[in-house]
This record gives sequence, C-alpha cells and structure tokens, in this order.
Amino acid sequence: MKTLLPCTLKLKVFILLIAGVNFVSCTNHENAEATHPDEDVTRYVNPNLGPIDGKWFFYSPAALPFGMAKLSPYTNSLGNVGSSLPAGYDDTHTSIEGFGHMHEFQIGGLLIMPTTGKIVTSPGSLKIPDAGYRSRFEKREEIATTGYYAVKLKDYDIEAELTATKNVGLHRYTFPASSDSHILFDIGRKQGERNSMIDASAKMISDTELEGCIETYPDYNQLHDPEKHVKMFFAARLSKAPKEVGSFNKTGYTSGNTQTDKTENGLIFTFSTVKNEEIEMQVSLSFTSTESAWLNMQKETAHINFDQARENARAAWQNVLSRVQVSGGTKEDKVKFYTGLYHAVLGRGIKDQLNGQNLINYKGTMQFSSEEMTSSELKKEKMVPQT
Repeated sequence: MKTLLPCTLKLKVFILLIAGVNFVSCTNHENAEATHPDEDVTRYVNPNLGPIDGKWFFYSPAALPFGMAKLSPYTNSLGNVGSSLPAGYDDTHTSIEGFGHMHEFQIGGLLIMPTTGKIVTSPGSLKIPDAGYRSRFEKREEIATTGYYAVKLKDYDIEAELTATKNVGLHRYTFPASSDSHILFDIGRKQGERNSMIDASAKMISDTELEGCIETYPDYNQLHDPEKHVKMFFAARLSKAPKEVGSFNKTGYTSGNTQTDKTENGLIFTFSTVKNEEIEMQVSLSFTSTESAWLNMQKETAHINFDQARENARAAWQNVLSRVQVSGGTKEDKVKFYTGLYHAVLGRGIKDQLNGQNLINYKGTMQFSSEEMTSSELKKEKMVPQT
C-alpha cells in the first residue's frame, strides 16, 4: 500500500518505524511537487550523501534491498579498530584499495581489485598509495546510484563497474591494452570494524571458476558467543580464462599455484587484454556452504547479463522506495528523505539461502535448517555473457 506523507508531519511517523536513522525534516513552504506512485524516486537517492567517518556497513551502493551481496569500493577497509573510525568507504578519500562484498555489522571479507603492470600483493596506504595496489580516482568520474557503482581507476586506466542480485555480486572491468592485466582476490586480510581474520582459503576448480571460505571472529562473538566464528563461503566465475594463476601470502607471490589458505593471502589472475576489453565476473555468497553459493549463482545470474542485473537492481529499489510518497518541501528535502530511507533499508540483509538452508544456533550448536539439495540443483552452468 502506498503512503503519502506531508512534509508538515516532519517525518515523525516514519522515524517511529525505523529507529536510528536521522532524517532532516522538509521545510514548511510547498515549492516542490508531491511524488506520485509512478515517479522514479531512485533519482532522489544520493549514496554519497553521508559516508564521511561512516560506520562499516553504511556504504555499499551496488546492492539490493535487504540483499546479502553488498558491493562497495573500499578506501580504508583494512586494519581498522573500533566503529568510530572510518571503515570501508570515506567520501573524503582519493584512492581505492579494492571492491568488497560482505558488509554487515562486524563482518567483512573478499576484496577484489583489478590492476595492470607489476604484480603487487599489498594495498598500500591512503598516504602512500604507490606503496601498494590501490589506485587514485577522481570524484567527477565516480557514479553511485541505487544498485550500481562505477569509477575510473586512474593508475591503471581501468573502468570498474559493480552491481548485484540478492546473493551475487557482478563485476565488469574494462581494461586497456596490456599483456599484464590482473584481477586480485585478496581474501585473507582483516576488513571491517572489530573483526579478526582466522582463516581464508580458495582454490581453482576449473579454468574460470574458484570457490572458498573466509572465517572471521568478530568482537561481538568474542564477548557474547566466544566459541563461535563466522564462516562466509563464496563461489566465483570469470568470463575469460586467465593466462596465469598465482597465489600470494605475506612472504610473496607464487606463480602457478591455484589454491591458497591461512591469512594475508589470496589468488591473482593475469590476462592479456586488448584496448577496452571487458572481463566480467560473478561472485556468489553464502553463510552455509560453497554448494549453496553455486546454487545462488545458478538461480540468480545464469541467464542475465550485467546490464540486466543493473536494471533489475534499480527496479527493486524503486519498488521499495516508492511505497512512500512525500509532498511539500524542496527537491533537496526529497533527496534527504529518500537517501535516508535508502540507508535504512540498506542496513539490513538476508542470511537464509535460496535452497532453504539457514544457519541457526540450536542449544549452543550451529546447525542447518533446510531441505536436502539434489545433485541436479547443484549443477554449475558455465557463464555465457548475454548480448
């Protein structure tokens, strides 16, 4: 049911519905038209309104309402201590260290970064970006909307685009001509506020597919459920087979190694690319198993391309945000309102899976509540980019 809120209510009704979100009330003069059910209210959402000294889970534009896959550029995700410090993306920073997927309270992991040139296995720092693989970017070349993010990585001349379905993150990287184009899976570094890394593993299972698990120990668990860690499973598929695969850890890079484990580690894929060549990637997530991650990918993205997923994401946000219309105030007031509503919805995510699996704590033991999956359901289909 649609709801019309006059600005003179100062949004009191909505604030009672969603606690913890600070909306700026509309002005009393009515110099802007009221929104209507068929209007595209996503145009009033500005994801970059507010992410300065923000909390870890505040900024992830390439996501669906209540989705698990929450893709975001990270300007400062590694080694943060405490939720009061900048975590993830900060709108005042000028370099990006990669793109992350898991973005819930005290939960983070799986950083991906496209690069060119010499292989570098650490991200560097905000003060010295050239010390690692991070890249500078210009704010004017950045796009952040509901369900989509794009930016030009200046140091590598790479256009990076992100979107998502409920459980799957979709990447599209447009590379320059290079014999040394890379995609880094940096899976074993600490990411997010108050979240210790325990173990991170990944392995190639075909020329274009890999799967793995990231295990962390959030501070909240350490205080209130000390025997429980958080395991995040993933499955990924590339649209092109790399010419070289290698692994890295704190001691360096090893060419030809197709699996990795422990911490401060990951895999690197190297390609030869022509000018403006696009390489796409799908990364599916699950809190229960890699099998469930593959099933999520099969059901959500096997038959759509990147642009279709992007439009589906925008439509999903339109469906949720347009349930509330406002009247009065200015266009700026509408931007504040719908951006606040967007952030409120973005701050919640699903954990159950498409196959019915759900990880629960039953009398101190972690168990699955689900129906059995058949082998046909778990069949992995090759990703064929749609045209």
